Formats: sequence, structure tokens, C-alpha cells
Amino acid sequence: MSIVMPSSNNRNSVNGSSLNGDSPNGKLAFQAHSASKGSATSVEVVPNHVKHSWLMGKLPMLRKASNSNIHFEPSDAAPKDGDCVLAKTTKVGNHTRLFTDENQYSRVYVNDLIAGVVGSRYATDAYHATEIDRDNLHMLTNGGLMGTVCDRHRSMKKPTELEMLGFLLDSEGVRINMKDRLFRPAFQFPSGINPVFTVGTGMNSGKTTSTARLAHALNIAGHRVAVVKLTGSASHRDIHEFNATGAVFSADFSEYGFPSTYLASQKELEGLYCRMMNDAAAHSPDVVLIEIADGVYQRETESLLKSELLQSTAAGVVLTAACAASAVGIEQAVRHSGWDPVAVTGLITNAPLFVKEFSARSETPVCDTGKNIDEICGLIMSRVCSMNSSAK
Repeated sequence: MSIVMPSSNNRNSVNGSSLNGDSPNGKLAFQAHSASKGSATSVEVVPNHVKHSWLMGKLPMLRKASNSNIHFEPSDAAPKDGDCVLAKTTKVGNHTRLFTDENQYSRVYVNDLIAGVVGSRYATDAYHATEIDRDNLHMLTNGGLMGTVCDRHRSMKKPTELEMLGFLLDSEGVRINMKDRLFRPAFQFPSGINPVFTVGTGMNSGKTTSTARLAHALNIAGHRVAVVKLTGSASHRDIHEFNATGAVFSADFSEYGFPSTYLASQKELEGLYCRMMNDAAAHSPDVVLIEIADGVYQRETESLLKSELLQSTAAGVVLTAACAASAVGIEQAVRHSGWDPVAVTGLITNAPLFVKEFSARSETPVCDTGKNIDEICGLIMSRVCSMNSSAK
């Protein structure tokens, strides 16, 4: 692979870091020379020295398997959300492995070259990153999301630190922005699609596990299932869980150009929702399950729950909670926003006493997706069929 950069200033360095240097194992990692095309200066990079993150797999021209040239522009300009960049590891912290576009883990070393995407992240149990400071860049997820951490959960180590070398360009010399290239919002909702959402009290309350179990069980029961994740920060784990369910359609927001949906506008999220549902509708599903990330009070989740579009098109919402008190709280919150919950599930079902405490205060059924999953599947399909009947 060769990385080609414009040479209007004939620069061979970025922020004082030389583009001519040795890799840790002694092999030449960069070599600047004159290019045969125009006045550009080409920088050859030994292919194995560039680690293509999982997010690069969303863009065909940036996949490692494509073996196509990547054009690289050293620049001091500030990156914007969704920009594809080349960065160098300067200090290994929390993320010691990168998940690549070949669906493999690769250990991260100092001076590794990583192709990734800059953005933000909201993760109560991990990192919070609201801005992109190229002079203070961190690895936010092992899938290639990069940004600037402003605070973190107490259990999290300091993030892996990166030095941004510049922007990745297409063959025409235009910067590659993942969102600009992939996001095509839709604002017409398909008929016959009435999804059921999964919303939780926060991270790690059981949303992804419950959604995947439901998708698998409904599939085994003979239903055509579509399952998607509408919001979150790019990571391979959730979509791989969904892919394993046998669903006729599975997708997440990253496939539509969002390295993260944090700080996206409600108009963007509704456009993404409609686009995903139109794509799901092409597979004629009997039921669509949608996970919304993070907790009920997170910015985007709260906005979506109040959306007239979602409320008018959805068949219902399944809640996940960690304990009785949090289950009571989330039920009150979603009812206040105009929703009638289908059921409560998640970590609360691990503790019979929590289930008893909640059930003494609410008539919403508590269903264990690990044991008696048929009960909640029946409730979901009842809601979907009722919505379809009323629409006829």
C-alpha cells in the first residue's frame, strides 16, 4: 500500500514528527520520494505496518483487503466528526488490542500506525469524549473510534494515546469522511413495519443480550426477524451478536456512516431510523427489534423516546434494568414519555428478590430471556400483530 500526500509545501513531517523513520522491528516504515503523477510526494508504508481498524471495513476503498492505494494528507487542520485519519500510537493504555477490518484482534504497540475514524463517545462505564482535539487524541473503542477523553469511569485505565498524522483521502484527493460518504437519511417510513425497541437503565443492564436472545428465539419460532442497533459507539461486538441470531437482516448505525451517534441531532437520528427501517423492510420481516444504546436519560435515548415518529410507528418497548429500584424508575420514565412497556427483563431477572420487589409495585411483567423466553416473545408478537391489524 502506498500513501500519497499533496506536496504543495513539500512537507516530510507532521507536527514535528518525521515521516522518514524506522519501525520498532527495524524495518523501514516510511519512505518519502517523488511521485510520477503530478507534483505529489508519495510516502510508501510497508503494508503490515498499517493496522486497518474495524471501521475501515465500512468503506471499500479503505479496506486492507482491497490492496488499493490510500492517499494521505499531512495537515494541521482540526478534524471533524467522521473524518478518516492515520494516527500513530504514542502510549499504550486501556486499549491494548485493536479489532481490525479482517475481524481479528491485533495487539497494539507504541509507534503502530492505525487507520481509524474520529468522533465522540458517551459511555457511563467507560469513556466520555465530547470533542476532537488532534493534539490530545485517544483510542475510544477497539474498533477504531478516536477522540479526546474528557472523563472516564473510575474503573477505566487511562486511554491509549495517539498522534494524528493526517487525513486519509480518496483517489481524487478529497478527504474521506465516513458520515459524508455513507449517511443517506430517509424520511418516509415503510408500511407494515412496527418495531419493538429495547431500552435500558444504562450500560450493561442487559440490552444487547436480551435483544439478541429475543431475535434468536423469534427466529427459531418461525418468524422472519430483523434486528438493528440504532445508537451507540462503534464496536464489533453488538453487530456480531445480532448476526449470530439467524435474523434476515441485521445492521448497526456504523454501517450508515456514524462512528458514534453521540451528539447527533434528532433529525439525523430520525433520518437514520427511517433509512434502517426501509432497508429492513426490503427483507419482509415479521418483526423488527431495535436496541437503543446507553440509558433512558442519555441525550439521544431521551430524545428518541419523545419522538412522535417513533411513538407513532413502534409496537412497543422492552425495558432492561439491573435491580427493582432502577426498573421502577425506567418504567416511570418511559410511561411519562408516552410509552406502554411490553415487559421488563435484563439483569434484574438474575435476582428473584428484585423481581418480587418490582412486581409488588408494578403490573408490567418481568420476563427472563435466559429461561422462559417464550412468554416475552408472545407478548412482543401480540403487540406487533395488534399494531398491524389496526393499520389495516
